[in-house]
Amino acid sequence: MPRRTNIRSIVTCIVALCAVVNYDPGTTLARTARKKMKSPSYALIINAKNRGGASREQVKRLFLKQANTWKNGLRAKPLDRKASDPAHRAFLANVLQMDESRFVAHWLAVKQKTGVTRPLGITSDRAVGRLVAKYEGAFGFIELKDGVDPPKGTVVLFRF
Repeated sequence: MPRRTNIRSIVTCIVALCAVVNYDPGTTLARTARKKMKSPSYALIINAKNRGGASREQVKRLFLKQANTWKNGLRAKPLDRKASDPAHRAFLANVLQMDESRFVAHWLAVKQKTGVTRPLGITSDRAVGRLVAKYEGAFGFIELKDGVDPPKGTVVLFRF
């Protein structure tokens, strides 16, 4: 008899596993899981007084200190996040189109040639928002949920 119980247990486990693997993607549980797995949305914000606008390519050049001023003549002040921050990794991948090692190598070369250091690594969305609102040429990136306004004194240049 113990052998028959083991077989029933195995069959029950296989049926349960098949039910989990072949779940219906239209179920409420599946939709909830997809919402939770959705990637966060990030936004590049600029000071509200900086109405010059810019492309992703210009933002990349400003951030990497290959250019120093916005189209309207304001001196650019890029703000970064800590390297461990998901927003920093998303910015590297989607805007700068670099991985972390290439990013670090770029800044080592810039520091060696010109003495200029990489942008300041800020720890929170709130701090980035306050600094961007304070300095006219400043820009940074934050997590921004759909339907939520950017911090006061800032505007969204683009989302990524």
